[in-house]
Amino acid sequence: MLFGYKPSKVEVDSVMSSVQLENSGILLEKFLNLVSTKKAVQLFDGETRHIFTAFDVQNRGFLTLEDFKKAFNSISPKLSERIVVEAFRCSTFFW
Repeated sequence: MLFGYKPSKVEVDSVMSSVQLENSGILLEKFLNLVSTKKAVQLFDGETRHIFTAFDVQNRGFLTLEDFKKAFNSISPKLSERIVVEAFRCSTFFW
């Protein structure tokens, strides 16, 4: 673990597959690309958790259609119920 981050085996394998055997190194651009991609995923994950927590006001660890309706009603009260229901359905299929 380095600087609070422990790469997965897949990430290590990805980095190592880009190493040229003749120079046994990785280019700075390649390293920065790999690190920035992972950091972007972490930021997205953190933001997603924050939104989920805001929707899960009863701290149950899951969201119901009623949770979605309440959250969307407070954010955008003019949004049609049909759109909220579709968003909920899409989120259940996505996960």
